[in-house]
Amino acid sequence: TLSSFGAYAIAFYNPLPQIHVKAGLRYQYNSLPLSQVAPFLGFTYTAAQNWHIYANYQTGFRAPTLMELYLFPSANPGLKSEKTSSIESGVRFQASRYTRIQMSVFKNKTTDIIQSLPNSTPPPPYVFMNGPQSAPWGVEVLAQHRLLPGVRMQVAYDYLHTDKLTAYNPEQQFKYALFVQKAHYYLTLYGKYVRKLFAGNYEQLPLPDFHLLNAQIGLHAGHTEVFIRLLNILNRTYYSRPGFRAPGYQARIGMRFAL
Repeated sequence: TLSSFGAYAIAFYNPLPQIHVKAGLRYQYNSLPLSQVAPFLGFTYTAAQNWHIYANYQTGFRAPTLMELYLFPSANPGLKSEKTSSIESGVRFQASRYTRIQMSVFKNKTTDIIQSLPNSTPPPPYVFMNGPQSAPWGVEVLAQHRLLPGVRMQVAYDYLHTDKLTAYNPEQQFKYALFVQKAHYYLTLYGKYVRKLFAGNYEQLPLPDFHLLNAQIGLHAGHTEVFIRLLNILNRTYYSRPGFRAPGYQARIGMRFAL
């Protein structure tokens, strides 16, 4: 059995009309055992009507799940809880009524991040392990624009210097999406290009770069949604793990009901 208890507190303060301060505290206990306190502090400065500059400091933690500890062949009962601390700063700019741009830079410190990594003494071929202490940093750029009523697009670029934690953390990603809504119908097109990906830490087990494009077409009718999901439209070859090719082009039909 596993018992858990958590408590959260958050406060807001505006010393001046253009300055906003947010502070928070999280306490978590569970019987693994884990007892952890995680603070958060953030500032936002409205430099002009359409410009917002912000900076945040936060810490976080995550206990291993029961699946990671006990339930599958890849489980590891010796896992430790992972801990992170992060500093982020950025700017949000409303370029026009229909265009929004956001840029940010961050630096993290991670300890005992839980990863699924190749097992040096298989079977199983993969096992959950705690990764090495690392200090990754990165840059993110996001732009959103409304092309027409009911038509929106979004592009983003992410750069991540992973330090030692290179397993399934690509160095660069370019992402794009198109959203179309017309009455009860909608179309979502979303893709990404992934560069410099590894299956192991310390840049071990390199995987090929890939471009993945997906789409979803749907219809809302009352409390029901019917959709067709098209995956890997370009039928590109990429690998989820070394030697394990991900599925090619797929089409799936689904339905959702809202109660």
